[in-house]
Amino acid sequence: MSLASSDQMPGKAKPYEFFGLCVSLLVIAGLTLLFCLICTGLVIGLGQIFSPAAHIANLLRGLFEANRKQALSQAALRDLGLATSFLFYAAATAAILVVARWRGGRAFRDVIGWRPWNPFRADKIFWLIAGATLAYSFAADFALTHFYPQSENWFNIPKDLGIAGLVLLLTVVFAPICEELFFRGWIYTSLRAQFGLILALLVSSGIFAFLHYEKTHLYALIIFPIGLALGVIRERNGLAASTGFHALFNFAACAVSFIGND
Repeated sequence: MSLASSDQMPGKAKPYEFFGLCVSLLVIAGLTLLFCLICTGLVIGLGQIFSPAAHIANLLRGLFEANRKQALSQAALRDLGLATSFLFYAAATAAILVVARWRGGRAFRDVIGWRPWNPFRADKIFWLIAGATLAYSFAADFALTHFYPQSENWFNIPKDLGIAGLVLLLTVVFAPICEELFFRGWIYTSLRAQFGLILALLVSSGIFAFLHYEKTHLYALIIFPIGLALGVIRERNGLAASTGFHALFNFAACAVSFIGND
């Protein structure tokens, strides 16, 4: 199986070297925080003039009220979690693209490994990797549920169709775009240019798994091979392909969770 990549072709914009990568990650973090604050302010302001946004605006305003004593209900915590997740993913995506544009100019797609990709023309190897990864995920989930029943509560799609739709939008659109830009776009591309394929795969997948950590370590261990598969797809087919498969993977997970709730 060939892992040939076009990232190293002459004339392409170059990603940062290791020190520049580290500095750029700090810049991305700072810009993400800044954009989150700006978007939060906009939502709070919108809540003053647009009544459907008032509920979320009040919840977000509560984050800045140090003397707030009233405990939030489970529904309010859920809504706040969704709102902050949407804000974070949108802000982080914008931050990564800003830094990529700063580095690469008009050729910024080169520094995140973005190449045109048509899923209807994907080769057999792509679908082999995709199918094997989905099969592994379902098998790992089944085994984990059998040996650690508490894992069933890690991810559940709400029965309320409106909330379920928002969770689906977050999980299938916002999360894959942001996470692939960060892990396989920004981090992997820089590491690949400096240290080669294997180290780039291992490090980017390790960070990907670590940021999916929970207290038992089990979920991170399950996620690591999935990160490797996404990295291989990114290497062979580009960032658009890994983002597309990430979205498909998350959709399948949501569908299984939703069916399991019935």
